[in-house]
Amino acid sequence: MLIGLLGFLSVALFASAILIIMMTFKYKTPFFSGVFATAGAFLASFLTGIYRANLMSGTKVISVYIDEVFAALGKMLGDAAAGQPYGLFGGIPTENAQKAQDLLMQSIEAVKEAYILSFPAMLILYTLLASFVIYMLTKQVVALSKRDVSHFPLFSELILRRSATFILALALLLPRLIKSQMISAAFTNIAIILSGVAILCGISMIDFFLRRKLKNAWLRFALYIAAAAVLSGGLLMALMLMVFVAAADSLRDFRRLYGHREVNDDDGQ
Repeated sequence: MLIGLLGFLSVALFASAILIIMMTFKYKTPFFSGVFATAGAFLASFLTGIYRANLMSGTKVISVYIDEVFAALGKMLGDAAAGQPYGLFGGIPTENAQKAQDLLMQSIEAVKEAYILSFPAMLILYTLLASFVIYMLTKQVVALSKRDVSHFPLFSELILRRSATFILALALLLPRLIKSQMISAAFTNIAIILSGVAILCGISMIDFFLRRKLKNAWLRFALYIAAAAVLSGGLLMALMLMVFVAAADSLRDFRRLYGHREVNDDDGQ
């Protein structure tokens, strides 16, 4: 009975997310209010489905999945190095190679713990990003039907609010000062979510200036994909740079967007 009810609720929440998208464009609801509401509905649907899966399996499916992934990764590296440490750590003595292998396994465990710690933020960020992409694509489709979408913001007009910049700075700093693991984890998750939003706003600023030279949005999108592929080795550094760009733009307003109608709307941008 409960499992069936949870299944129905999960589907209903997912359907409500689709309905919110349709209502946003039909009644010209503030863009980011729609994005956040849709993301909330998608997230609630996913969590309800996970809770249902937990009841059906008698386990915590997310924890089991994470354990299996990292166990498989550890086993793969362990098997690759077993009996032939030079295979992974060639050119160094066997004793040092074994130490290197042990250090690698410890690093995998540390990454696993960090992933578990940040999983709530990653889940929220994923649903926000997915909802945002759906809205931007829907906007393009609606525009093709000659309907007015001028009240919705352009991608190049996204800007990180100054309050969000200060909260991000505090969320990055406080975990280093607070000893409570629970409070530190909460601030870390806040920092991850705001960093993801900042990265998007940083790319938006790049797009703002790039569109003066390259008008076609799809060509700019392809250029960003190509840049991500080229910079894959230094992707983390590139993402950190986007956070810095967004924070600088938030404080200095290089695009003169403060006072613009999209920024003034109470839509959560």
